[in-house]
Amino acid sequence: MRSSWSKILLLYACGVGAGLQFAKASVVFDALSEHYQAGPALAGWFVSSVGLVGVVFGATAGLVVARLGSRKTLIGALAAGALIAFAEGFLPPIPAFLALRGVEGAAHLAIVVAAPSALLAATTPSNRGVALGLWGTFMSVAFLVGGSAAPALVARFGLGAPFFAHAGLLVALALGAYVAAPADRPAAPANLRGVLAQHIEVYANARTATPALCFLCYTGMYLAVQTLTPELAPPGERAALIVGMAIVSVVASLVAGTLAQRGFSPFALTIGAFAATLAASLVVEAAVGHDAAIAPAALARMAFLSFLPGAILPMIPRLNTHAQEQARAFGALAQTGNVGSALGPPLFATSAAALGPIGLLLPVAALCVLGGWLTARAARRFAT
Repeated sequence: MRSSWSKILLLYACGVGAGLQFAKASVVFDALSEHYQAGPALAGWFVSSVGLVGVVFGATAGLVVARLGSRKTLIGALAAGALIAFAEGFLPPIPAFLALRGVEGAAHLAIVVAAPSALLAATTPSNRGVALGLWGTFMSVAFLVGGSAAPALVARFGLGAPFFAHAGLLVALALGAYVAAPADRPAAPANLRGVLAQHIEVYANARTATPALCFLCYTGMYLAVQTLTPELAPPGERAALIVGMAIVSVVASLVAGTLAQRGFSPFALTIGAFAATLAASLVVEAAVGHDAAIAPAALARMAFLSFLPGAILPMIPRLNTHAQEQARAFGALAQTGNVGSALGPPLFATSAAALGPIGLLLPVAALCVLGGWLTARAARRFAT
């Protein structure tokens, strides 16, 4: 069997479409806040409410995808996401907008569980590190695409334009998935018993839980750092910093995936990335008030932070050899990823509003220390 890179790239594009479900609101964060006259804590939910469904049903989603098959799940989720994005483009009142964002989270969850499961099926073991490193960049590329395109779309067509454009992209991806997504054989009927029992089963198994817990620490930082760090830069430099942070994110995750493919331990790579992220965050804090130093420090921190998904994702095939176990592991990872993405922006925004720039440092420090400890514990148990 040879890796099907055309299918891998299609599935990766579906991931970018899912990432834009967060990024499209993040890159117009200030404009949305002004449009809705929302304070920092409420505005944070414009971005992170997409993650709420995954907070509750992430582990369950892995079982559902294993039962229905990744191809069918992916096509349905892309189509549903397109309809929701189209409705969001009309910028309805805050309760309706937040409700749409919450429902959009179900489509997001289905995509980020089904697509990487299908990606592994299309990839040979010799290419998995690179393919998963590529997959780990989907959120960064979404911010790069959104940060590059959104200002021009808003300037020409209004604030709803990024949402309408996203709807069109998801329609195209759904059609592409219908034509070219790899066929798969659904597993035997999953035991879809109580949600609590499913979560106990997934998280009691250290092989499915370990990557997810490490990923929680990453996502708890990533979206908040990507959204709020540009606010530290001079106004004229913020748009360029958003794009620059997205570019270094892509490169860093690909480098991590390549190193994992070349035999470096994903545990060692993850520990190093958490430590470097913490060190770079201290530099960012020291650079506040020195305009010329903010961008280099922010880019360095984003590079180390974005090393994490490319290091963490290879843990899944390393620890889980069967497709159904991998689907469960991706479900758990999607769940903890959504917990971090949902809680990170409002937590960081509230902390920054109360404490100033140091309010962005303290949560990063706590999550880096926790992530490093979790990874070191896993390394002692599983590294060979």
